[in-house]
Amino acid sequence: MASSVTEKPKTVRVDVAQPTPYRFTVEEYEKAAFAGAFAGRVELLNGEVVQMPAMKGPHIRALGKVGTEFSIRLAKSAFIIKQVPIRVAEQDGEPDPDITLLKLEVAQSDSDDAPNASEVFLVVEVGDTTLVTDRKIKLPIYARAGIAEAWILNLKKMQLEVYRDPQEGEHASKQTLNKGQSVAPQAFPKTQIERW
Repeated sequence: MASSVTEKPKTVRVDVAQPTPYRFTVEEYEKAAFAGAFAGRVELLNGEVVQMPAMKGPHIRALGKVGTEFSIRLAKSAFIIKQVPIRVAEQDGEPDPDITLLKLEVAQSDSDDAPNASEVFLVVEVGDTTLVTDRKIKLPIYARAGIAEAWILNLKKMQLEVYRDPQEGEHASKQTLNKGQSVAPQAFPKTQIERW
């Protein structure tokens, strides 16, 4: 009687390339955006186009309150814009802060470009559904761009997080304020912001 030996099939290893996201340059992103390539509100973060979530009532009201407070107190000192992109380093993209305090000269400029980081006094993010993105992605972008101050209004805890002193891709100083406490923007130390 003959014995039969079954050989194991040989394993063949096939390397399959993993998909990688396409990273846009700021110029490519702007061309696509101006051509209407993106639906809804988007921003360019670390070269990737990110869809911005719809704002809910608390976000809208907080944006209005803080924007109004800045307008009342700093209209003659800063150019205050809401939800307008700012140019940072090419690899970081073009984030779209909720509120940006810019140098007054920007209002007089006839440039077609978005404001750049060197023109920024302060950026404010209103965070509810976007807190993780605001802290983990946008704050480092602002720090790498040398933006001296960034605030996150944390709607979940009703706290204001104040980040200052950018160093090596992060802000070295963080202060957390509770409702009822006031703070002055670093560029305007005599101007207390109370309604946030």
